[in-house]
Amino acid sequence: MTSIRTIANLCGILHLLCSVLVSLGFALPFTTIRPKSVNQAWGHQGPMIHEHKNSDNAGNAVIVGGGPAGLLSAICLAQKSAPAFKILVYDRQPKPPAPTDENVWSNFSRHYLIGLGGRGIVALEKFGVWDEVKAVSVPVPGRQDWNPGSNKPVERFLTERKYGTYVLPRDKLVSVLNQHIVDNYAGHVDLFYQHEVLPVDFFGNGGNSVLLGVANMTDDTTAEEEISFQKRSGDVVVVADGAARAFANQIEKEDMARDSGNPFSVVRFEDKNQRVFKTFHFRLPSNWRKDLNYAVRSAGDRIVFDALPANNRGDFVGNLLFRKDDEMAQRVDPSLFREFLDKVLPQFSPMFDDDTVRKVAESPSSPLPMFRYIKPRMHHGKRCILLGDCAHTVKPYFGLGCNSALEDVKIFGDCIDNASNINDAILDFSDSRAKDIETLVKASANLDKPGFAGIVSFLIPIILDGIFHKLAPRLFDPNIIAMLQREDLTFQDVLERKQKDRIAQIVFLGLLSSAVMMILARLSALIISVEDLATATKLSGGGVKSAIGRDRVTEGRLLNMALTVGLLPPVNWARFTCYQYYGHEFSKWIDMGRFLYPFIALLARPLYFGSFAKARGSGGKLVHSPYQLKAQRASI
Repeated sequence: MTSIRTIANLCGILHLLCSVLVSLGFALPFTTIRPKSVNQAWGHQGPMIHEHKNSDNAGNAVIVGGGPAGLLSAICLAQKSAPAFKILVYDRQPKPPAPTDENVWSNFSRHYLIGLGGRGIVALEKFGVWDEVKAVSVPVPGRQDWNPGSNKPVERFLTERKYGTYVLPRDKLVSVLNQHIVDNYAGHVDLFYQHEVLPVDFFGNGGNSVLLGVANMTDDTTAEEEISFQKRSGDVVVVADGAARAFANQIEKEDMARDSGNPFSVVRFEDKNQRVFKTFHFRLPSNWRKDLNYAVRSAGDRIVFDALPANNRGDFVGNLLFRKDDEMAQRVDPSLFREFLDKVLPQFSPMFDDDTVRKVAESPSSPLPMFRYIKPRMHHGKRCILLGDCAHTVKPYFGLGCNSALEDVKIFGDCIDNASNINDAILDFSDSRAKDIETLVKASANLDKPGFAGIVSFLIPIILDGIFHKLAPRLFDPNIIAMLQREDLTFQDVLERKQKDRIAQIVFLGLLSSAVMMILARLSALIISVEDLATATKLSGGGVKSAIGRDRVTEGRLLNMALTVGLLPPVNWARFTCYQYYGHEFSKWIDMGRFLYPFIALLARPLYFGSFAKARGSGGKLVHSPYQLKAQRASI
């Protein structure tokens, strides 16, 4: 009797703890920083603006930013808007070198490598640039991973994907796109490098154009107030100015000043898992494969090393990620740094020559980008559109930064194809893409949480997806990282499919855990017989009758609690996870299930209590409640 009561009490305590923990979890939504007011885009005193008289102003399409997204946007507009617009591309950086200049590209330590996947490749194919990009890229069919404490790598080849991964320096991609424009659209697209562009009026000329301030930065002047800006108008302005976000910040400020009901804002996530990196250039031994992505994780995730091929000759560029406060992420003594590398990277440390180790040890680390996105739209008026990194930024863990930026341009091109004019295409693009990029950034941010939150939002779902997909690949999709790479699905599609997977997994785990708890409860009830109870407590007559009644009441409570404890933890875990991933939109369905649960349990009680009454020798009569148990006890 005591053991049964103890089990029932423990079940009740466990149920209470689950409820308290989940309630606390519900009070922890996405941690974001409320958009702050930005400074004047012009600086403290403001620039000197001169009217730029030019007959070509009419019919201008201005691209702000000459990175991959900006240059591909210029190609897109050149193909789809000729001869309606004269396209002007402005970028603050110097003109890129030729993509075949080996004197430039052989200096691997100066360039950041990116991996182009299905989303980026489809975008480049759409505008006829992929063959040129592919010619200067390195195909990477798979990867080798060293897990913590393991000396043997795990090799994986991505044969199930339609598109492979191709690696090249980000600046070389810019160089290829620049050269393509020069070769094919020289009379239609003008490229202006080392130029600064800032917004003046998003609704200039009565809302018929966007007024911009353009400054030539090749002069020796460095103080912003001394720079002479020329005023230029654009009938269409595509903003792809990357992390600078001068336009996004200005739009945010203007919308906040108007105090509109649903203002434009830049959502900035608090980075609770800050990582920095240092870069190595090295050459693989001749007996190593030269077309794989190599990765190492140390115990406790102190460091993560990720290396990609810079060419087909075995030259690699590796990024070593640290936590921001790690002592080795600072400037350190080269000998200490070498000892550290020998300990955490024994596979690769011998490949780093002493000069490379010295330079890396004495150099500061570089930060990773923070998670950001703009909402609730990706346009301002009917003539200004924002895309690429200025609209959404993720950490480069899963290859979704540059690829999603290129995909923005592809979707914008699709909208132009389907719209009657460019202004409608801008609105259509914003409607179709804004929610998608929000989903991308939120999902990526949830995969980057540290500690216990990371276990709940990343590790457990990845393990569950791996198990269920292996058991039933036709019913369950792969994990979310693999799904985000699929070029045939929008990020919203991925979200919806993973939601269905979670519901099916929760139902299965809930039924399984409930069945296990029921079996354990039944076994506990069968262990204690009435005779043993009478002998142990030395009761007689009515005492035994009372004990039998109490025992069956306790049995009933135990069964009810077993069902509760069996179902609620997976359901509560599901709600917590879905809230962290998707917010209230999906967790409300879990709440509905939790609301309906007591009624389901009430309907199931006759079945459960009846089966246990038979097990205890009640003559096959169903015992539905403690009140019926009292009546049965009185008849004994």
